[in-house]
Amino acid sequence: MSLDEFTLGTKSPSIKGIKSNTKGGKDVVEMIWSFAFTPNDVSDMTQREAKQQIKPKVVLGVTLGKSFVSKTLPVIVEDINVAGKMRVVIKFGNAFPDIKVVSVQLLEPPLMEFGLKPIGGDTLGLDVMSFLPGLKTFVKTMINANVGPMLYAPHHLDIDVEELVASQANDAVGVLAVTVKSAKDLQSSDYVGGTVDPYICFKSEKPSPGAQTDLRTTIKSDVKNPVWNETTYILLNDLNQKLTISCLDFNDLRKDTLIGNVEINALVPSG
Repeated sequence: MSLDEFTLGTKSPSIKGIKSNTKGGKDVVEMIWSFAFTPNDVSDMTQREAKQQIKPKVVLGVTLGKSFVSKTLPVIVEDINVAGKMRVVIKFGNAFPDIKVVSVQLLEPPLMEFGLKPIGGDTLGLDVMSFLPGLKTFVKTMINANVGPMLYAPHHLDIDVEELVASQANDAVGVLAVTVKSAKDLQSSDYVGGTVDPYICFKSEKPSPGAQTDLRTTIKSDVKNPVWNETTYILLNDLNQKLTISCLDFNDLRKDTLIGNVEINALVPSG
């Protein structure tokens, strides 16, 4: 079995409940989170979020037979639902951002429900899934075998936040805040009268070591007068570096196309 395609979509997991332990210590906060991941449930989303939602898509390649007498069949994983309990421990420190370590641990294997469906339905006039009655159990076993040693109790994943922030801001001398408000009368990059799905991306002339380089706004779907009102923070390691701001048209099946760009000094004198 192979993993041919994998995306979890745009809807994030939700926290259903939080229980705090106040006896962890003066510089420690311990919480138990009850979480759920229900990407197909749109009842808690706004109309705009539901319209722009990208649903999960997981495609497995299941090979039947051996050698030249074999066939690989694509099987899609659908109707994904996950729920469980997670222990989150936060240890505070004295240096910015005042959080030293975040430790994450799943108290038990989470409840996982999903459906398996061969793409194209039947193959050679036969129901493929009838030949693979244990595939669903096998997928769950593979997930537990890979995630268990990293997250299932008593194992835990420790994230050193203090070290991450220190490495990202290694040579930075400041932070530039760029607020993108709106744009007007954007023209389609395809043809006259075509749709525009614009977004703004930022590229620094001399990015700081370890700094994020793919900074961008959200994508606005089918609108020529988009409104963002979003602020992006860019690390600077040189007071004289230049910043390129580009407006691009998002495309699903091919490379995004450039609508226009502008180059400015990162530090613009006031007045």
